[in-house]
Amino acid sequence: MSYTNEDIFCAVRDGDLEKVRRMVKDGVELSQVPEREVIRSSRGYVFEIDPAERTETNHLRQGFNFETHSTARTEMVFTESLLDCAVQAGSTSLVEYLLEHNCDAVKSRALYLATAAANTEMIKILIAAKAEPCRQVYNKFPQHKEGFWYEGVKLQSPLELAAETSQEEAAALFLGDKEALTEDNVSAAFMIAAAVGNEAILRSFLDCREFFGENVFSKAAEKIISKSQPALNRLFLTCGADVDPLSRCLAYAMRTADTEAVRLIMAQGIRPKSTMEWKTVKSASKFVIWGRIMADKRKSPENFQYHKFENNFFDDDYKYISWTKSGGSDQFRGGVNTFSGYYGTAEQAPAAKRIEMIHVLAAEKLLDAEDFSYLYYLAVAGDDISLAEELEKMGAAVTDFEPYAQRAERGKTVKSISDLAHPAMSKEKAAFICRHLSEDEEMILRDNYFDPEADRTEMLLTVLDYSAQVQISDSEKALAYFYAKDSLAGMEKMAKMGALTSKNTAEYIRKSVEEGKIELTAWLMDYRNKNFAQAEIDEEAERDIWEL
Repeated sequence: MSYTNEDIFCAVRDGDLEKVRRMVKDGVELSQVPEREVIRSSRGYVFEIDPAERTETNHLRQGFNFETHSTARTEMVFTESLLDCAVQAGSTSLVEYLLEHNCDAVKSRALYLATAAANTEMIKILIAAKAEPCRQVYNKFPQHKEGFWYEGVKLQSPLELAAETSQEEAAALFLGDKEALTEDNVSAAFMIAAAVGNEAILRSFLDCREFFGENVFSKAAEKIISKSQPALNRLFLTCGADVDPLSRCLAYAMRTADTEAVRLIMAQGIRPKSTMEWKTVKSASKFVIWGRIMADKRKSPENFQYHKFENNFFDDDYKYISWTKSGGSDQFRGGVNTFSGYYGTAEQAPAAKRIEMIHVLAAEKLLDAEDFSYLYYLAVAGDDISLAEELEKMGAAVTDFEPYAQRAERGKTVKSISDLAHPAMSKEKAAFICRHLSEDEEMILRDNYFDPEADRTEMLLTVLDYSAQVQISDSEKALAYFYAKDSLAGMEKMAKMGALTSKNTAEYIRKSVEEGKIELTAWLMDYRNKNFAQAEIDEEAERDIWEL
């Protein structure tokens, strides 16, 4: 009796082992039955790429890329094998029978489908038949629709799926046969496991560290640290990994103020590095750090943080503890370069949590006096005043700012604490700097402090409270700023500094009347009557009449 391929597939799909046996008795060679076409797509602008060139999207593999400028259409054919159908039928005995008759477990999607069904028994059978846990397959067959309906499918391996769905036994089985593992896929699956955070699965992966690609461990460690789970921290950070990967995730641990993670890393003799030290490490070992890159303004963080750049921007590790504010242009950053790259996109821990971490590190002598001084400098420069005040209580102080500014790569402009001021600073930073000015030091408010497009009134009023040590480059511009902001307090402070004359007072009165600023007009008229002689007022009035 003759059978068509469709007859054979239907019998297997139904899980009818007896019918399949009859077919074999009738001369059917199961190993010779070709895969059948499930669906054909002629959707344009997509093409399959080599596994080594696949891009990462949320740490999952994307098997197809878009070629948006091409008009060529690529036909893609989706197929399935007899083993695929047997697995989907859920018949373990049928799977065994097909394997006995030399159906190829390597080329099929059977292992992936068994993993999707969480069928451990079937997984064991397929692994014994040399099915490949790292082979990437289509994770689903799309439903047929008319017209241009298809835009690409994601590829995924059984190992990635086991990590994603927390199948501990399956992951252990897949990772147990190291000959079947590949670096590219193990690394991708490991990143998924780190995101999920299943301790048993992570332990299995850590036993296969030799298959991790460059910098994969440090990226996964950052995901683990972000979970703030002590057990996972201990598992990762004491697993015997090399110093380089641990060094690279220290900054992230400090930024998130995970005290346990920082302690575990620093207890192994690893200390924060300066920018120059990172550059030396890069030059010596020629590695490429993930994430520590100069932000590309043309790309969103989600895009650029997953790429490797040969010319990386290596930031100072200590900045991740205390560099917080990013307002203002570079020239007003108070001695600290732009806080950039992968860690810059991570949310920083609140000051109270970072202060607690510093206390713990200090108690365990993991920070010395030089560390405290540098952190103090960065806290002031970075507008992290609550941290600066706490460090002062712990004995931190800076008398010579230049060495620390040089370490932060802005040494030429920072000689004293007043050089850390800039127009975008908070009122808290302004007050802190003014309180710490030396007797012969002045705070200079240049024209850029009085930009009417910015709202800096509170900060400027705070600085003017220390008017004895404040110098304004252009009083007229400062007056215009406070007038534009309807700030009576600002006008009063400028008046105390002698900025209001009979002439400009009259001009502001006339302007405030025209613009309907009643409260400001009343104050200016009262100020004029109290502070200028009647002769000066009459002279101004007569001049106004002649002008009319």
